[in-house]
This record gives sequence, C-alpha cells and structure tokens, in this order.
Amino acid sequence: MKVNNEHVRRQDRICEDQALLTALLDQAEMMHVAMNDEPFPHVVPLSYGYEFVGETLKFYFHGAAAGRKVALWKKNPNVAFSIAAPGPVNFAEDPVCHTGQDFLSILGQGVMRELPQQERHHAVEMIMRRYAHDNEKTWTFPPAMLAAMGIYEMEVVTMSAKRRHTAH
Repeated sequence: MKVNNEHVRRQDRICEDQALLTALLDQAEMMHVAMNDEPFPHVVPLSYGYEFVGETLKFYFHGAAAGRKVALWKKNPNVAFSIAAPGPVNFAEDPVCHTGQDFLSILGQGVMRELPQQERHHAVEMIMRRYAHDNEKTWTFPPAMLAAMGIYEMEVVTMSAKRRHTAH
C-alpha cells in the first residue's frame, strides 16, 4: 500500500504499518467520501469493498443509480475520503489540554468512475466479501439487479495515514 505522508504535519504520528492499515480497511464500518459542490463540499458515509491491484488501492461502492452524489461524481470525479478508527480517550490532569483520543486514520484522494456491466459483478463481490469477512466465498447476483444499481470504483491517487497511540 503506497502511503504518501509528506504533507502530514505531525510526522511523529505517521503510520506505515501495513498490517494495521489493512486491519483498518477490513474492520471500518464505512468511509466518508467528499465531493466538490458549490458553495460547500458534499460528504456522504458509504459502505465499501476494496482490493489492491498491484500497488493501486481501489474501493468499490454500490447504491442508487441517480441522486446528488452520482450527479456530483459525473460532474467532477475527483473526491477525497476518510476512514478512521477511534480509540480510547486519554485524560490528562496536568495540563488538562494534553487530554486526547487515540486513533488510526487514512485520508486520501481518488477518482470515481461508474463501472461498466462487465465489471459490476466483481465490484459487488468485493463488497460482499469484506462484510462477510470471507475472501473465498463467491455469490451469484441477478443480472437485472446489477444492471439497475449504481456501481462505482474509486482509484486512490494519494493517501496518508496517522496513528495516535498512547501506552495504557
């Protein structure tokens, strides 16, 4: 997994541990995806599947074939995303401003595209495998269902990862 941490302000919190990052991708309930809109960005929480194709991370999503997010993706496919796992809050008495929460997060940017019919089954299977926690299982999906759904891929262009972990 290529992680680009050059713009991370807190260099002491950079996380490049592939096992931790893969565990986050496997266990997170959802990700937040931000799209360009005016006058404010539009952010949606999404369920996802993912895979690595060589060094490239790809996320897969399914949902309605129309709506605000789909219209925004078609207008500008460049998006940003966030996946985070919160940890415990560590209270500090002296000084109290040192109180903080542990976390592991991945932030990044990618490009969205709607998948053609021949790639849809694979994408939905990647989503199902992640939520079933079974990388070997295969499913059969009715072709009419696959044709009617909005099924999308985000190819990650860049991402960074941070971790705050205090000894307990």
